[in-house]
Amino acid sequence: MRRQTILAGVAALALFAAAGHADVAQGGVAGAEGGRYRSYAAVADAAGGGFRASVAGGYSADQLMGRDVVGPDGNEIAEVSDLLVEPDDRIRKTIVDMGGFLGVGAKPVVLDIGRLQRRGDSGDLHTSMTEGWLRALPRCERDGEGYYVQDNGG
Repeated sequence: MRRQTILAGVAALALFAAAGHADVAQGGVAGAEGGRYRSYAAVADAAGGGFRASVAGGYSADQLMGRDVVGPDGNEIAEVSDLLVEPDDRIRKTIVDMGGFLGVGAKPVVLDIGRLQRRGDSGDLHTSMTEGWLRALPRCERDGEGYYVQDNGG
């Protein structure tokens, strides 16, 4: 009987964790222009500063780009390295880099802007997502054409 209770608890925890991952990755990278999103950095560079996109959550691109992402424990867990431009020129997702040193060895993953909140004057962005949850998301790399493609191999 005790073994069944433990197994039921483990199963419930797995379902909870899976629901959290699905919520974070909702929409993923698939669905935009053949499964790819345009890189904000590439689009802005090509437009010579004349590109303006609608950013979710009332943010501007400057309020997101390069900002540290702080987890629920108060520690920095990632940095916003790019934004994903959808076909309608709206931005609802970011690319955050996990780990690495000065960008080398970092793992870029997709994070919905709705998962980020500003607190105080530090400029940092806070999330309820843990570092472990972000690490479990698939890697998302930028190709030579300025698009991000999700690597479902991790």
